[in-house]
Amino acid sequence: MRTVTLSAPLAGALEEYLERLRPVLAARRPDDPDAQRALLLSWRGRRTDAQAVRDLLRRSVDRMPPQYRREATPHALRHTTATLLAANGWDVKVVAELLGHASIATTGVYLDRIEGELAAAIRSHPLSGALSNGAAPPHGPAAAE
Repeated sequence: MRTVTLSAPLAGALEEYLERLRPVLAARRPDDPDAQRALLLSWRGRRTDAQAVRDLLRRSVDRMPPQYRREATPHALRHTTATLLAANGWDVKVVAELLGHASIATTGVYLDRIEGELAAAIRSHPLSGALSNGAAPPHGPAAAE
């Protein structure tokens, strides 16, 4: 079993779904034990499986204006989420926990190279000011002389 942290709005939406919509959907297939155990149900009352999620995503992309349409898969969205969180300063350990990874090495696979990330990291390093002024770092060659 895996614990997933939900934002307050998402938790509220899930609670409303469980209280109002799910019982209506589950009633459409009362003799289907798989559907009765499933958390997410289709409008027909069937378990929402991976293919249903891919189809929903494809239909959503098809409804976008043509200039914004891109190939999208649930897994690609997972990569994008991890990349955006890291680009916005989230700790990689937190991103790993959010994705359910036991190791941050696994999370590293998801983190696409962010354009200009290395240059920005170098510019923000505490020693970058000293280096740009021509001074050597405290434990560099000048300190050894």
